[in-house]
Amino acid sequence: MESIYRTLCFCEKVNDEYIFFYGHSILWNLTPLDYVVEGWKRKNIGGDMYVFFSDLPNKDLIDQLLNERKIEIETNGKKHNLVFKWNKKDTGFLINDSNEDEYKPFISLCTDVTYYFSEIDDEFVDDFLQKRKTLISKIETDFFVPLAKNPHLIFTFSVYIPTRIEAFLKNIRDENNHITGVNFVINDVFNDYQSCEVNFLLTSDGEKEDGSFKLCNIPENINTNFDPDYMELTIKDGEKVVFTEKCYFIKSININMNIISGSIKTNNGSISMHRSSSFTVGDKDE
Repeated sequence: MESIYRTLCFCEKVNDEYIFFYGHSILWNLTPLDYVVEGWKRKNIGGDMYVFFSDLPNKDLIDQLLNERKIEIETNGKKHNLVFKWNKKDTGFLINDSNEDEYKPFISLCTDVTYYFSEIDDEFVDDFLQKRKTLISKIETDFFVPLAKNPHLIFTFSVYIPTRIEAFLKNIRDENNHITGVNFVINDVFNDYQSCEVNFLLTSDGEKEDGSFKLCNIPENINTNFDPDYMELTIKDGEKVVFTEKCYFIKSININMNIISGSIKTNNGSISMHRSSSFTVGDKDE
């Protein structure tokens, strides 16, 4: 299986060097549909801010950056020095949790992450973001990296290793449209985790159903007799958790509308004519 390190580096040019203020690298196993960026590319974001990006065939250059705090790269025949100052390291595991607001590069994938960062006081970070507000906003719009919402990522380089598993839940109904059970649909993209143990918890209004099964042997029907409004799903490879999802389900949405439909003239002027409407999408009784 071919893999690359999809690497993105945001820098500010100071004299003849490019100083990191955010970067990440993602270990990505390639499918036949994936593209590959050959060699380093450089793009000016605005002013003295630049982004460098590449799909690296191995982690050697990243290790050099993290160990030496400096790498030399070439774009369009020109050499550039990228400098990163950090003094701390931390690790984490990012999960699919509707209550979590932490930045991660994927919406649906759980991810091992290692952070390399410097200790910087809050006033410096606030000043950095404020002075570059327009360009920071452009980074979020163009590259989907919300630094203004995650100021702790300033002067941080992260290495992400995603778990290529996606999962969702389907209700099973009888001929009268009553829910009789549920079915898990779990996509193990490269079949790397087929021997893993899956644990689940489903709840709704005080009712609960939990259990476990092997990923290679997903039950076709888990008998619940209720419509779950909350799910926890955990997949473990031995003692290591490789996938966790916690989410609530929206069962119905009530929409109220006030519609202006013309006006009528009176002695005191024109009065708008209002009409109210209300309807529910996804009602339980449907």
